[in-house]
Amino acid sequence: MAGPRVYTLMSLREGPFNEIVAGTKKYEFRTHYLRVPTIAFIYVSGTVRSVKAAVEFDRPIIGSCKEIAVISEECKPGTYDSMMNYLRGKTGYAIPVKRVIPVNPVSLASLRMIFPGFVVPQSYYILNKEPALLKYLLERQIV
Repeated sequence: MAGPRVYTLMSLREGPFNEIVAGTKKYEFRTHYLRVPTIAFIYVSGTVRSVKAAVEFDRPIIGSCKEIAVISEECKPGTYDSMMNYLRGKTGYAIPVKRVIPVNPVSLASLRMIFPGFVVPQSYYILNKEPALLKYLLERQIV
């Protein structure tokens, strides 16, 4: 029997975010993440500075830097060396993208007005530990 759904808030740069939305980026690569399927609300950094969508991720593939670099290379030829450099000999996570869930965007300024002390995650954090923020973001999903 499956446990409760796990939600995260994840930061991405605009380029990788747009590739996920376009369907050309099939995996998100990380040096650490959860070991279960998740739904991640995506905070797009840079000039966007907003939560723009949610992404349903499947259970990550966890492997050596070489194993993950091979997956990266298969998805996007020419990325093997940069993935090896990114992982630097550590275990890596290839997190499969299942689908993008549209949300009404919410800016960083709005989040900070509604949730004083809101901090953008460096990588990600678990929203289940922040029930008021999770409820707010879930209500922004476009059904």
